[in-house]
Parts: sequence; C-alpha cells; structure tokens
Amino acid sequence: MTLPFLVATAGHVDHGKSALVQALTGTNPDRWAEEKARGITIDLGFAACRHRDRTYSFVDVPGHERFVHNMLAGVGCLDAALLVIAADESIMPQTREHAIALHFLRVPRVVVILSKVDSVDADMLALVHEELDAWLPQFGWDNAPRVPFSKHQPATCSEVLAALAALPKTPPTIGEVARFAVDRVFAADGAGTVVTGVMTRGALVAEDPLWLARDEAPLRLRRLQIHGTEVTQVPERSRAALNLARIHYSALHRGDTLTAQPAPYLTKFLLVRLTLFVEDWSPGPKHQCHLHFLSRHRLARLLWRHDGLAMLALDQPADFWVMDRGLLRDQSPLTLVAGFEVIHPYPPESKRRALLRRLTGALPASSNGAVWFRQWWHWAQGLEPSVVLTRSQILRLWGRGPSAEDVADWVALDSECWVTKAVWKNAEVLVLQVLEEAHRTAPFRAWLDWQSIAATLHQQGLAPLLLDRVSAALHQQAQIYVSGDRVGLVGRQPVWSLSDRRRLAQFLSAYDAASGVLDVRLLGRARKQTADLELWLHRSGCLVWLSPDLMIAAETLYQIQHRLAQDLDRDGLTVQQLKAWFGLSRKTAIPLLEWMDHNGWTRREGDHRLWLQPDLVLRDPAWEMASLAELARVN
Repeated sequence: MTLPFLVATAGHVDHGKSALVQALTGTNPDRWAEEKARGITIDLGFAACRHRDRTYSFVDVPGHERFVHNMLAGVGCLDAALLVIAADESIMPQTREHAIALHFLRVPRVVVILSKVDSVDADMLALVHEELDAWLPQFGWDNAPRVPFSKHQPATCSEVLAALAALPKTPPTIGEVARFAVDRVFAADGAGTVVTGVMTRGALVAEDPLWLARDEAPLRLRRLQIHGTEVTQVPERSRAALNLARIHYSALHRGDTLTAQPAPYLTKFLLVRLTLFVEDWSPGPKHQCHLHFLSRHRLARLLWRHDGLAMLALDQPADFWVMDRGLLRDQSPLTLVAGFEVIHPYPPESKRRALLRRLTGALPASSNGAVWFRQWWHWAQGLEPSVVLTRSQILRLWGRGPSAEDVADWVALDSECWVTKAVWKNAEVLVLQVLEEAHRTAPFRAWLDWQSIAATLHQQGLAPLLLDRVSAALHQQAQIYVSGDRVGLVGRQPVWSLSDRRRLAQFLSAYDAASGVLDVRLLGRARKQTADLELWLHRSGCLVWLSPDLMIAAETLYQIQHRLAQDLDRDGLTVQQLKAWFGLSRKTAIPLLEWMDHNGWTRREGDHRLWLQPDLVLRDPAWEMASLAELARVN
C-alpha cells in the first residue's frame, strides 16, 4: 500500500485551485451542479492520485469569501497545503485569510503555486515574486517552494508533483487516541450508514469500536475504504470512508468526531488562549462569533477575555482535547479575527472571577506536546488543587496517555493514578494541619477517630485514594500513627484543661460505680454540653451503649462476660439471675440481655438466654484503654 499524503488547496476565488486538482488527478473536485454551473467551489471537493510511493489525497477548499467556513473545514489536519496564487492577480483578500488560517493551524509545509503563468509576461511574474518576497516571511515561509502552473501547460503538473514528492511525510503520533473528523454522511445501498472524513489522530482497524462523545454505546466499523479501495487499516492523516453499524445516518452530522475509548468530555464551555489576527478587534460582552475546528462549525459566545485567556460558550455541546486549535470568524463582517488553542476543554468554572481566583501561576507558553503536557498539569493544579490524575482522565482531556517520561516527576498512587509532587506535598501538609486542629479542639483525646478525620479531609477536596497513600507515607515516616479506626500525631499526649475536667466531672455524675451503668438521661440539659465526651468515651472503649440512653462500663461488661462464660449452665440465664448475680435493676438488665442477643453472646428461648460463646476469647478492656476509674482520678 502506498503512503497516504493529505494535501489541501487554498487561495482566492477563481485562482485555479480546482483546475490544479483536476489536472493532477483527472477528477473534477466540484461535486455539485451549482458549483460547476457557477465555476466556483462552494463546498469541499475531494480527489486523489498516486505518484511514486504516495497516494495524494487532495481537499479542494472554497475561495469565495462567503464560503470560507467551508474552507476552514478542510485544513484542520494536513501534511501540506498548496497556496494557489494567480499570477495575473497576485495576493488577494482570501489569499491572506487562507494564509493566516494555514499558519495558525500549524500546517507543517506550504507550497506556493503560481497559477495562470501563461497569461502574464516575465515582468509581471517578477513583480509577483517581489510581492511574495515581502509577504511570505511573516508566516515563516521564506523558503517555501514556488512552482509555476498552467492547466494549458501539462508539463507544469509534473513540477507540482515533484515539489510534493520532495516534502517529507509528517511522522505519525505515538500513543494517541484515534479520532476521525466527519465531513460527509450518507446512506449507501446495501451498506447502511457511511461517513467520510479525515483520520486526524491515531489509526483505525476494521471492527474497532468507535464512540460519539454524546453516546454511551459504541459504534462498530464494518468496512474501511480509502479512495474506493477497501482496506483493513486507516492510518493517521488520510481520507477514508467508514461503513458504520449500530447507528442511523440521520444521527450523524458534519462536524462530528468519532474517537476510540475513552471518548473526550462533552462540553459547552471552553477555556482557550486567543491569538488575535485583527489588532483592533474588541468585542463586547457575550459577543457571538463563528467557531471552526476540523470539519466542525458552531456558534460561540465570547464570555470574557483576560491576559490572553478567554472563555467560549458554545451553542451546542461538543468534544475537544487540550491543545486542539481552531479559528474564530466575526459575524459582521465575516472576517477571520482570531485563532484559539484549547487550554481546558472541561473547565471547573466558567465565570472569570471564580476561575481566576483558582489560578496560582501563569499559563505556560505553548511548545511541543511532551513539554507542554508536563507544564500544563502543574498549571492546572490551581483549577483543581487535589486532583488525582487517572489514565482515563488524561486520555479524555488530552487524547493521549502519559509516557514514562511524563510521569517521572509525578507520584504514583497505583499503576493507573498519579499526582504531581506539589499536590502530594500539599496533601501531606493538609493532613497534618487537620490532625493538629483536631487535637487542639479536644486536647484530652489520646487519639482521634479516623473516620471523622477522613470525612473532614474529603470535604476539603482530598481524594480517598490520595488520602490513603499520604496517611500511609506519614505513618511510615513516624509523623502520625494509624491503627484501625484510630489516628493521631506521634508524641501527642492528652491534656485535660480545667473546663474539660469540669465537663468530665459533670458527665460522670450520672455514673453508678456499683452497677457500672451510666444513665445519660440523668444529665438533662447538660448532656448536650458533654456530647463530645460521651462519644469519645464510647469510641475509646470505656463505655458501651446498651441503648440510646443507657451506657455500661467496659470493665463491668468484661466481668459479666467472664462470669457467664464460666458459670452459666445448660438451663440458661433468666432476668432474675442476671439481676441477682450483678446487682442490676430491671431497667438495666433487660437492655443488657437484648444487647447480648444482638451481639451473638446469647440466644433467647422463652424466658431464658442460652450462652452461645463457649470458646469466646476473653479480653480485658483495661489492656488497651483507660478505665473510668483512671479518668475519675483526672478530676
């Protein structure tokens, strides 16, 4: 198979673009009767030819001012462009506009075609060259080949093909998600839905699943064709026709993009960087303009501009990746006014003040993809400070996965998730700050409840996976300790303030040392003031809730457990026996028996409880936690 080479023609109306394509390929790219009748290209025209080891796919774009939006649909992803300039008219308005578009969209190579050379003399041709000498350098095309052409001189076709053959092929990208830009949709007899367009990134293989960003179900590729020849693979930067299954042709439109999984985010807001082509262009608030990207044409409102950044609001949701480049045309007059580069296709804020408050640094200058990829993530931390970078998220934002070089400066949470070193450091600081504040708020606690600390950190934006990894690292560094549901700063000793001692004494006033039971209803209104102590004593294991209003000392519960395990006979335990053995009242004995039933110590049969734990491992709570007697001595 020959190497595909995608070429677009550009230039002013009636400068001979379609004639050039027809002379090279033998195909008239004007597809519609109206185009042929009027003698100008209205929509995109397509043709191809094979020369040496290449297949040249030509996209003939309209040159008329009214149809520049169609022209822009054809120059989004090219190997080269033929800038056609008629020798008898030289540089014209649409020549300039097309050149601006080609330059901003970074078309890698441009060949200047001087058409209609048979209609001018040598002096006129020399003047055209002088004008080109002054004009081309502003686009960096000083050394662009200049090839004469006339449809009446067949030998000039060979010169054009020779100039194209001398251009190197743009190397394919590595590791990028496949994307196909649709420019035509129709139904073919016996085949169903067919779309044509350009493979802008990656490659497609027959039977590969493809996604529309607005759909959840994948589409299936039935057949692939390149210029009428059935193929098994469509390489990057080549025109192709795709026969799709699982979708009706009416559900697809020009401007849609088909991508591999994961599909890019669907968004109505774009954070972009603008490059103005018209210096005095100063639109008012919510100014509406035309947005062009690949074959996509949308209306967009310019919500705000600030230091090169701008927020665009699209009339319909669309999908974009970071670094996608497109163009803006004003509505009146229809003038190409600016180019845009997508900085964030799914910004967390659309309002200027809210978004600018999040930014902590200047946007890095755009450079090659690998360098800017790493710079961009450091900059983006201001928008989402605690974001965990997953492979899926990176693919949806960038259309490419991270390389080993990209993640070398990141901290790996697992094989599919990373954070930048700045995010990791901020997370460590945040965890230590929250623990310090919790210890300061309740200094009497020897340890803190991990569940409540984690909830606080999650509310402050710390992702669960990041919290787990950071807490484990801090534990390993002996800055904090994590044990089960307990956490705390290493070396922090409990301290009882005078006010906390008074509240503890107030709470323990409801404790009956003889029975080991504390009835919180006796506290009355004071229960609200000591609620944190009540919860902490339960969490620390000193007290166990038998019911919402009744607590029992863990030491007492241990004694009951020990006695029942040793002395309870086969006949089981009654309420009267429990009261007699431990000196409990009925209002305590009944909740205690229900608690033992619920926790699997006993099972009720009639009026008796059968002991179900003959091999229960007895544990003395005093081994691990302070007793109420010890707390009472604090007072």
